[in-house]
Amino acid sequence: MPDRAKAPGSDPVPSSTAKATPSDSSRQNAPIRHAFTSSRLAYLQASFSVVALLGPHSPAGKRDAEVPSALAVWEAVQRAAVPLHGATGGSVPFDVVDVRLVEEGGPVVMRVQVLFRIAREHVDILSTTLLAADSNLWAQSLFPSLASSSSSAGSPILVRCTVQGASAHLERYLSDSNAWMASLLASTSTPAPVALPNR
Repeated sequence: MPDRAKAPGSDPVPSSTAKATPSDSSRQNAPIRHAFTSSRLAYLQASFSVVALLGPHSPAGKRDAEVPSALAVWEAVQRAAVPLHGATGGSVPFDVVDVRLVEEGGPVVMRVQVLFRIAREHVDILSTTLLAADSNLWAQSLFPSLASSSSSAGSPILVRCTVQGASAHLERYLSDSNAWMASLLASTSTPAPVALPNR
């Protein structure tokens, strides 16, 4: 389990085009921090979108839904990585730098934006985990109260994860064993060049 510390004020973070504001949850939960030995770090920005399957309406319990903490995101990604990449994938260190709520409309009930930091040689593991993990895992791990109340009310939800940030460069990080992710990446992620911070 990584140490949890106060968010440093001087860490460079790539700018985001999303109109997001820090959530109360992100203020109360310190980012997950690792002491990386690699000097080549990459930032990935992921969005977890909660979609109402029955159309543009608000599932029951939305008002009480909490934005997941950095620790909850970290634990969910760890659980998702093991079935996809084995013990090696589950032991790859990464930071959850920031978690923000982005308000949406229509069928997208809410969207949570997460900024990850990871050694570049492990970008393929993190990115494929985020894109390939089952929607139910994200729903139960990140939005348990919303998933439960929505299901009980007959308003099921789907949680979709997309990856931005380093997505313009992901293909060259994909290993041969993960080549099957190329088509999924092309269909679920929109490349958007981002200037990574110099380390």
